[in-house]
Amino acid sequence: MRPTISAAAVATASKRLLLLQSLLPLLTVLLLTSSRTSGLAFSDEATSYPGHSFSHMELYDFRGVEFLAVAQTNQLINMRADFSEKYITQIGPRNDSTVCSPIQMQPNIMGINKLKCQIHSMDNYIKAMTLHNGSLYFCMSYLSSSCAAAPLTDGPLSVNFTEIDRKLQHLSRSLLCRNEAAKTQLTVAPKYISSDTKSNNGLYLSMPFCSTKNLENTVESVISIVELKTLQLFRIGSFSAFHSEILPHNSKRRPNALSYHYSFKYTDGPHEYVYFLLTAREVVSSQFSQVRIGRLCTRDVYMTGYVEMHIYCSHADADPTATYGYIGEAAIFTKAGGQLAASLGIPATEPVLFLSSRVFDSSISNWHQGVCAVPISSINARLNRIVVDCLQGQAYFGPAYIRDPTKCPGRGFETQPAESDAPAPPQCTPFQPQPEWGGMVGLKEQHRYQTNFIASVDVSVNITSVAVLPLQNGATVLYIGTSAGELLHYSVLSQRQSYLFDNATVGSGPVLSIRTGRRRLFALTKTQVGSHPYASCEQRHLSCSACLGSRNPHCVWSNLAGAPGCRTWDRPGRPDPDSHVISAENCPTVASVNNADICVDKPRLERR
Repeated sequence: MRPTISAAAVATASKRLLLLQSLLPLLTVLLLTSSRTSGLAFSDEATSYPGHSFSHMELYDFRGVEFLAVAQTNQLINMRADFSEKYITQIGPRNDSTVCSPIQMQPNIMGINKLKCQIHSMDNYIKAMTLHNGSLYFCMSYLSSSCAAAPLTDGPLSVNFTEIDRKLQHLSRSLLCRNEAAKTQLTVAPKYISSDTKSNNGLYLSMPFCSTKNLENTVESVISIVELKTLQLFRIGSFSAFHSEILPHNSKRRPNALSYHYSFKYTDGPHEYVYFLLTAREVVSSQFSQVRIGRLCTRDVYMTGYVEMHIYCSHADADPTATYGYIGEAAIFTKAGGQLAASLGIPATEPVLFLSSRVFDSSISNWHQGVCAVPISSINARLNRIVVDCLQGQAYFGPAYIRDPTKCPGRGFETQPAESDAPAPPQCTPFQPQPEWGGMVGLKEQHRYQTNFIASVDVSVNITSVAVLPLQNGATVLYIGTSAGELLHYSVLSQRQSYLFDNATVGSGPVLSIRTGRRRLFALTKTQVGSHPYASCEQRHLSCSACLGSRNPHCVWSNLAGAPGCRTWDRPGRPDPDSHVISAENCPTVASVNNADICVDKPRLERR
């Protein structure tokens, strides 16, 4: 006998089927949301290049193809950004010494006991790396002094150690700290030795100096300007900036008070400047540091025009009078999207300094952490104001982390008195050398720049890297790498409005570097180079509400006949409002249902 099915059973099954069909989009969205927030890969298109001891990464375009230059202990790797081809240049191990200076290592030096140099095979690793005018500039731990430039190419990167050794033959002191954990920042910019000569490329290095042979081991960080052609510090006659300007006399040095985190260059009018982002303690015994930014003109021969200001970057609800510990570990200097630029009151073409900050609000005994955005015009306006006020005795002469500050003497600068609102003189002329460092620091409240986080991050992790992607539709995407290997995605709409729309785990350790390519995002950890699509809107979101409810600025909903769905928008300008939806509030809804009179509670079975 064939089993019979009652009408009630059929009705129940029908209702369950309709319920499952109605819940399917919601279950899909929940599944995708769960995978996103739990730290799974961005999408099936995510790829990686595994390894070990990675430290630096730069992204560049060579004849229309994107390449990644990646530093690894004893190797410099050049690879296509899709990982289809890679070229390895061996840079170590090399015979090296931690005791002797480069000149003492040369075989033609008489009277030096080679046994004292303790020469043996040692690892060689990259200390700093940057791109400049079609070349990769880098400094290595080899002999604590080796810097070079390799032309960008679609093959192996060339490192000429014969040429490096030739330059080091005459170097009587080390330039870098060998310690692998000692961070070094490198910016390549012109350096002039007089006002009427052509410039040479200077390597502007900010770094810890860790010599153990003299009093210099008491200095935590220094700035050094190196000439690549000779690997020598720039000198004008007997004047050495390294000895006289950046480092004060031995009796006035203050140890463990200073750390450099980032450097960059910018051309303002006829002058090119190099900027240094640093944290410094006013009182050596204090656990709190303050974020500062210093500026040095490349034409300022004796660096007497160096000027420095405070940046206060904190949570919007924090009490500014009770907030301490401005620690900026990560930064990037780039352009913002059109919407954020408008919120900052600047044109979209003006670069912005995005910097991290970790602050303690003593009024509520709580820590805050996030990223702030500071326009370069705001930085220069305050630095210029300090220069003008210094001429009038209204600023400090010499940062407190080096020596006790004194009022500016108001002399020694070839300029006319300025009005209160007049722009500052460029301070790029070759002044005479000073017996002490000629740095200027703001004294007034208006010398400082105070702003709030554009994005906040939980303080259970540290911010280790940042990157910014301005979209063609005017939006700004902020990427934040953390010490836990997370990569946080924020959509920044203005100074006061941002959303976390994605969170993925890209490694087991800190995210060391983030680079934005044409269509993919690259993240570096110590053990892998990760490549991820900016968005996979088509695969991740099946409904309009899920697509636009994700707040991913890459995603729009297409209403085109025959091809509705979530789409990744990568074209110039905003989507056509007649064929696309960009706000969840405007998602289409069901207005009517055909055959609405059919009753599913009492289904009618056809009998044969």
